[in-house]
Amino acid sequence: MMDDVHSESRIIKIADYLHKVIAGLGKDTMGLRTGIITLDNQTKGLKPTELTILAGRPSMGKSALMVDTVLSVSKTNTVLIFSMEMSAGLLIERMLASVSKVSYARIKSSMMVESEKQRLKVAEQELMRRSIYIDEGSLITPLNIFHRIEEIQKIEKIDCVFVDYLQLMNLHKAAENRNQEISVMCRQLKAMAKGFDIPFMVLCQLNRGVEFRANNQPRLSDLRDSGSIEQDADVVILVHRPEYYSMARTGGGVATGQAELIVAKNRNGPVGVVQCFWDGKIMSFSDSVEGDF
Repeated sequence: MMDDVHSESRIIKIADYLHKVIAGLGKDTMGLRTGIITLDNQTKGLKPTELTILAGRPSMGKSALMVDTVLSVSKTNTVLIFSMEMSAGLLIERMLASVSKVSYARIKSSMMVESEKQRLKVAEQELMRRSIYIDEGSLITPLNIFHRIEEIQKIEKIDCVFVDYLQLMNLHKAAENRNQEISVMCRQLKAMAKGFDIPFMVLCQLNRGVEFRANNQPRLSDLRDSGSIEQDADVVILVHRPEYYSMARTGGGVATGQAELIVAKNRNGPVGVVQCFWDGKIMSFSDSVEGDF
């Protein structure tokens, strides 16, 4: 890896490695599951060495989908979250709402009825069993991430890393411009995913071009600050909630929860639109209204 974030290189002789490749042919291996079945069927989950970019405009639910994925992955795996936008406390509140299915607003207002309090208690006990680490530093660099992973792996193996979000990161060395800085950081995150042999999910902002499009549907070209994000990512998922824009245009309406997860890039599989459900009360995505964590 570049800029002081090192990784070990390996020389592989084909004759010594060919049998491993042959043994794996025809096996449709599933990676770590996001919890959205239709999305996992298309992307085959989060796989070791892969960099998944989760992108969208503000208020589309990027952080919520990250929390959903954290809750799914952490059932049986150790995860590490780098959160520059939300504090650890806010992230935990989001997790409690998702697991308990108690409205986030009611959790914040402390006006829960007894049944909701019981569900919240069960959710608390469930989260206590999970191995989830949160780094809530306001200034995160790829070098910080590298050292934090090494530090925690002295205690237990990290199985997946989440970063919220790319444009809030900085390099520890100055770059010529912001585009170049984003490019370097994206390459370093991909190199870390490969070096540590774990999946990375990195959140990313889209530019304002989405707002001026007739249907407001995001595209790969909307990735903000750098074209190298698309180049370095193995998978790019764009979060889109059409009714957010339609309700804004009409000044109201009844929310149906319609949402789209657009798999705009999938290095090892098909692209396409995954239809899903957005529950604004608990700030969570699912395949259906009865989504289960």
